[in-house]
Amino acid sequence: MLPASRPSQVSRMLLLEEASRCWGGRPWTEAEALQSGLLEPYADGKIHLDWPMSRGVAARVLARVVRRLDPEAVFPQVFGDVTASSTVAPALCIVGQAFRPVAGDRFVPDQIFSVDDLQYAFATLGRLIPASLTLPLAALPAPATFSADDLKAGRRFDLGFPEEPRGEVSSTFGQVLASDVRRLGRLVPLVPADQLAPQNQFDLEAATAGLAEIERVLDSFELTIYDVTLADPKDRGLEGEIREFLSQMKETLRNSGEKLRVSRRQLQAALLVDPQSMERTAELRSRLETALFRLESLSERVEQRLTAISPKGACE
Repeated sequence: MLPASRPSQVSRMLLLEEASRCWGGRPWTEAEALQSGLLEPYADGKIHLDWPMSRGVAARVLARVVRRLDPEAVFPQVFGDVTASSTVAPALCIVGQAFRPVAGDRFVPDQIFSVDDLQYAFATLGRLIPASLTLPLAALPAPATFSADDLKAGRRFDLGFPEEPRGEVSSTFGQVLASDVRRLGRLVPLVPADQLAPQNQFDLEAATAGLAEIERVLDSFELTIYDVTLADPKDRGLEGEIREFLSQMKETLRNSGEKLRVSRRQLQAALLVDPQSMERTAELRSRLETALFRLESLSERVEQRLTAISPKGACE
């Protein structure tokens, strides 16, 4: 049971206090928590008991708690955004049921582990593991990671494009242009649009997947734009078609740039509490700036080509 005064956040110490109270009858002291071997130190070598943690880190800690209580116990659950290669996947194959899914079937490992998450986890594990068991302070070595043998299942959350009806175009050239316009125009947002509180709900997995998708489409879209802006068709009737698709490209590039700028603001606001997530976020910021630069360069090129075409389709 949590203290009568509801805490504002879950510290690493509070998680261990609840575990030792649930399976031992009393909360550990800070000295015992530091000696438990259940927490991973930060890069500075310190445990930082008063710091908050992500859901991913909480899952790894709780998996170690369960392994120490009962080496054979497993309460797995599959989440749509956790792949077989994810660092949190083996832990969720042990304590996945202790976490309520987010937005359908997602785990969101980089979201802050909240007081509600803590209550749900211990209410669930309390029903699954007898309270008569005692949590040893350090009876078994606590592994830094889990082996692949602990992994029972994993599947990827599909971030593909939805199918949309295709409009008719008048030429093969136009079909190629239309295909790339649709591809970039249907990109999923880098960060989910319903993520209203990035300071404590930032989804690093979705951000990484979204940026990778934008980078792949940009590779193709960039080639198309260079082909179109350099095109000088002998059939001047195609100039009108070029203008039409360049106008679509201009709007699509503008919308995609806005998505990236919103995501950049969310990256700046995100509160991440474990070192690996901090490093990945720094890399993501750098890649995002590069994608924005590419989009802006392509927008300038499209604008220059558009100003060279008269509204009637003849070159000025």
